[in-house]
Amino acid sequence: MTIAIYTSDLSEDNGHLMPWRTVLEVAAHFIRLRQNAIVLSGCQNQNTPCWQKNGVPIKSIQKPYNRAGFKKLADICRSENIKVMYWPLDWKIPQTSVLQLENVGLRIIWYVPGAYYHFSHVLKAIPYIGLAAAIPYLAQALMPKRYYVRKLMKNGVRPLIMMSEYSRTMTIKAGYPEKYVFYIPPGKTPLITPQGESSLFKKIKEKLAGKPYFLFFGPPQAIRGIVQILDAFEEITLNNAEVCLVCLFRGDKDLDTKLLRERIQKMNSRNKVICIWESVKKDDLDIFLRKCYAVLKPFLLVPSEIPLAVIETAGHSKPVISTGPDGTGIFAAQFGIIVPPANSKALAEAMLKLLNDKHLYTIKCNAAAQVSADHPTWEAVANQWLRIAALH
Repeated sequence: MTIAIYTSDLSEDNGHLMPWRTVLEVAAHFIRLRQNAIVLSGCQNQNTPCWQKNGVPIKSIQKPYNRAGFKKLADICRSENIKVMYWPLDWKIPQTSVLQLENVGLRIIWYVPGAYYHFSHVLKAIPYIGLAAAIPYLAQALMPKRYYVRKLMKNGVRPLIMMSEYSRTMTIKAGYPEKYVFYIPPGKTPLITPQGESSLFKKIKEKLAGKPYFLFFGPPQAIRGIVQILDAFEEITLNNAEVCLVCLFRGDKDLDTKLLRERIQKMNSRNKVICIWESVKKDDLDIFLRKCYAVLKPFLLVPSEIPLAVIETAGHSKPVISTGPDGTGIFAAQFGIIVPPANSKALAEAMLKLLNDKHLYTIKCNAAAQVSADHPTWEAVANQWLRIAALH
């Protein structure tokens, strides 16, 4: 018997990002738990029909949009002896036709890779990210969830795996029976202490000159709150704060960084802002996290699903300044400070608070260590996914 997890558009370039990271980690641990497992990736072109990542077999298939597509999927399930399939739920286009495969002995377990967003937060983000970029979030915030829940329940969509307690609560409030909705967060990766110091950090260390630094890592996108970070940092340096800002900007394709570079060059505190404009290796990121003072994650649209970056921050016993409320905000508040989205002044105040109140800082560092210790590993997450399949 084979267990499959279906996802869309998985590639070598995005496997470390959500939700694909969860799919790959869970599948990899299925295999370590002596289960036959495969990832099916729906894509437009199938140039690489079969490949592997981290020991997980991946089969690229045509996205099953119609009857012919689902017939092909049924043929694949038979040829691979797939008996259990984890299927992603898109609230607006749930593809309930996949339930037809239960007639040939396939069990469908639904997981929800998306997040809940507040309408007010989306409106606040529009001036920074643009209306076109905000439309998917507006649609999600305004969709009549009770209507969709009734429709999904009628079609037999159950059980659901949610990736934050907040998302689970909101789904139950929208009408899903509690017994069918399960909260299983993304897992944590055990920390491996890097041997020696990275050459990249050595270069940055000279520029830091012994000063503590706040750390941002991720794509240089407005939605990540990078404009607010720069404005807040400019404000705290006016108070002669002896601190630096290190930005490890992920080198995503098709991201134009010209305006952001120009903005940084115009800052009075530009000599204290240190930027890396390309993706760094995991070992390098771990060293920057281990050595930083605190991490900045002031999302303009805070996802209810807890980002891996926030979990990793806790793993290094570092406080985080993020935005809330919702799943991420609730999680991060345990070991950090939560500020309103798109609020540079509140962000600057939180940064100064962590810098000046050493007692509070110690409390948050200790809380981060405890949150990480209590958080499930990827193996535990995979076991929970398996238990859901066994129960239903």
